[in-house]
Amino acid sequence: MARTEWVCANLARTSKALSGLCLTALVVAMPAFSQGGSTGRITGAVTDQTGGVLAGAIVSVTDTQRGISRTLTTDQAGAYNAPELTPGTYTVKAQYAGFKATERQNIVVEVGKEYRVDLVVEPGAQSEQVTVAADLAPVETTNGVLGGTISNQLILELPVQGRNFQKLLELRPGTYLAPGSGKWSLSSNGMRREHNVYILNGMDTIEGFSSQSVVNATPIFGDATSIVPIDAIQEFNTQQVPKAEYGWKPGAVVNVGLRSGENTLHGTAYAFGRSDAMDARNPFIQTGAPKQMTEIEDFGGTAGGPIRKDRVFYLVGYEGQRNTIGAPSGSLSLPTRAPLGKIGQSVLDACNALSAATPPKDLSLKMAGLIYNGPGNCVTDATNSGVFQDRSTVSYSVAPIGLANLHNGLAKVDYHLTAKHTISGEYFIGNYEGLGPQNNAAAQDYWSTFTHAKSMVMGAHWTSLPSSTVVNELRGGFNRENQLSYPGDCTGIAHPDYGYLSGMNSNSALTGAGLPANCGFPAITITGFSTTGCCNTFPKIQGPDWTEQMIDNVSYNSGAPHVEVRWRAAPPDLQWGHVCRDAGRLYFYEPYEFPDWNSKPYSPALGPAGPTGADDHRVGQCGLCAG
Repeated sequence: MARTEWVCANLARTSKALSGLCLTALVVAMPAFSQGGSTGRITGAVTDQTGGVLAGAIVSVTDTQRGISRTLTTDQAGAYNAPELTPGTYTVKAQYAGFKATERQNIVVEVGKEYRVDLVVEPGAQSEQVTVAADLAPVETTNGVLGGTISNQLILELPVQGRNFQKLLELRPGTYLAPGSGKWSLSSNGMRREHNVYILNGMDTIEGFSSQSVVNATPIFGDATSIVPIDAIQEFNTQQVPKAEYGWKPGAVVNVGLRSGENTLHGTAYAFGRSDAMDARNPFIQTGAPKQMTEIEDFGGTAGGPIRKDRVFYLVGYEGQRNTIGAPSGSLSLPTRAPLGKIGQSVLDACNALSAATPPKDLSLKMAGLIYNGPGNCVTDATNSGVFQDRSTVSYSVAPIGLANLHNGLAKVDYHLTAKHTISGEYFIGNYEGLGPQNNAAAQDYWSTFTHAKSMVMGAHWTSLPSSTVVNELRGGFNRENQLSYPGDCTGIAHPDYGYLSGMNSNSALTGAGLPANCGFPAITITGFSTTGCCNTFPKIQGPDWTEQMIDNVSYNSGAPHVEVRWRAAPPDLQWGHVCRDAGRLYFYEPYEFPDWNSKPYSPALGPAGPTGADDHRVGQCGLCAG
């Protein structure tokens, strides 16, 4: 049976204004439906044993887990259509005067899937019933979309790294997860990584800046800034070659459906842990260095059931993670404060080598953590460790430690007001705080990157059946993402006092709300050594990114062809912001130049300023980038 379908294929993403309704060309297609939601569909026809269609037959579609039934009447072609079904197990029953009732049981409806269930009735009394036990065809016959569903049972039984369902996407043909993961890691069919679409229970979760999902989003350090509890996922469906209704992106569509409460109370509780006590030593760690640290804790649970039997159901879930992970990053080579008798390796030796005519600058002494008592009489400052290391060698191995803590909560309510009206809503929130080594931050723990991220998705749905031939589903909601990344010393981690850099980062408005203007430190590059300092691209403030959306689907089934009309206003309001700022850069050819450096800034017009040889070292002004 052909279908005439209105599809909103191209969505204009606007800023702070309603873009209006978008309607596209009228197309004739194979049977399809609004798979943008988290529901499924059962459709079919009722015939007699000769193949004659039976118009006006009564068809009941019953959710056996919740005791909810939808009653339909077949059209002139004997067809019926039951869209917007909550995923679960269903029974379809057909009745017609002068014929036996015919029932088909155990029809499992999955997220974003359509099932054709044709029923053949036999002459006889309506009090008699025929039960069809044959399974549905295992091959999708209602449309040609390339994709598939990963069920809750499969999700729960397979070991999943970090309990992150996105790690299972590689089980689908055409999808590829780049080694090492990262924010832009998943691609499909060779498309760009930002071309994928992520939907949670019918709500678009794409945020405006990075074009990635706010759910299970990737942070600077760790696996994800938020985690949807796996036990709360009914299943998720992927489409590698999506239909026109997803026309705003050409990549894979990942459609995650949440579980609903049932008439029986059910729940889960879990706790997982991993310790380096059971780990082998990393073979890349240098001799004499300690074994890598690994402490991972994952815990949570879900609970669901009836608030009012057959009418109101709830589901709640929580998942927390505590991760402490160390990894060797190889060797660093940095000047030291320790006396080595080499002015090319020790800032203390370089200070002592200065003549009375060229005493060290105060700024250099502060940065190096030295006290000058006259020519050849420089000593380390016991109250100021400076920004260099104190080892007796310039080369050493480091094993930076990263921390990540997550709290994730989920709530969902389904309310069946009447046989013709159902409303539901869901709310997800994820909160992340992490401290991870970034770039050259391994030189000092207080230059690790601190990240705070908060993710939210909320949706509300109203499904109504004005008649047995019309089904309307209206849904709306929003997603929000805010991710702030700062140098660790901006968040209270103990570090040397470098208030002597006052004025270098004087614009606190660009640093971030509530942050000190002078946290962070310029990156220091000395020829022949590793780069130290921090903050080439930090602080970095993303968001708050806020996307609102509203979608309505009307399905009308009255003879052939079936008509489905959809309008979508998404998003009427899309707001995003991104600010990054650095603390400048210092360049030196040799450590012995460092004690003679002063604080005059680099000027693109005048060139580097400072003492003789200042072309070899310079400090860059702070920068702002806004996208």
